[in-house]
Amino acid sequence: MPNKRRPRRGSKAYSPRKRAASQTPRLDSWPEISEGPKLQDFAGYKAGMTHALVVDFRSKSLTAGREIQIPVTVLEVPPMRVAAVRVYETTRYGLRTAGEVWASTVNNELGLRLPVPKNYDPEKAWEELGKSDIEDVRVLTYTQPKLVT
Repeated sequence: MPNKRRPRRGSKAYSPRKRAASQTPRLDSWPEISEGPKLQDFAGYKAGMTHALVVDFRSKSLTAGREIQIPVTVLEVPPMRVAAVRVYETTRYGLRTAGEVWASTVNNELGLRLPVPKNYDPEKAWEELGKSDIEDVRVLTYTQPKLVT
């Protein structure tokens, strides 16, 4: 027997309906900066939501110029530290890691999440990086969520 007709279950607005692969988003595009090198991002964690009373600035709105209540997200931004500097070179297959220099002091808890080099000499690593054609420089950072109050 054929299935009975029924309304759709769920919205088509959010597709695909599945859980995120990671809690940390991955950003693939960055703005071009001509003033010089600088860090372009930081990490934060969603701590909750609340509401704020603000004056509606939209001129065509029914509530223009009046105080309205809007939902806002609260973010916690723990201290960040630099773990390493990684340089890239251009090959015919795209960007390739040319090398990296780890910080002389790294938090012990970082070693629980990823392999941290031991008996490492940063000065020697800087000398080796000078020999390659550097195309891009990126910084590997990590957060310290336990320091958030």
